Amino acid sequence: MKFIGVPKQLVRFQSKLLKKSNRLGIRFDADGFYETENPRLIKALSRKFKTVSEVIEPTISIKTDLKSYKELQTMYAEKTGLTAVGVKKADILKILEETQGLG
Repeated sequence: MKFIGVPKQLVRFQSKLLKKSNRLGIRFDADGFYETENPRLIKALSRKFKTVSEVIEPTISIKTDLKSYKELQTMYAEKTGLTAVGVKKADILKILEETQGLG
């Protein structure tokens, strides 16, 4: 399963999640993707991150669907290729509306 996050974002886990591995975390690649087939890891990541299939098939507009700043940051990074660190939520919404023609 392929997850979407902020490019090069580090995600740490408790050691009991990955019993047979010494890895205590994962890092998204430069494009903001992380792919895995580990069922425990999929379960943990699906709590906080969206999969590629969830992002490709949006059903509701940005204003009503997105509630958290983290989700907005992820979409901003996908659309612009830049990180959203230091960018206000209102500015991110404005840019996303312009790029999708929802304004």
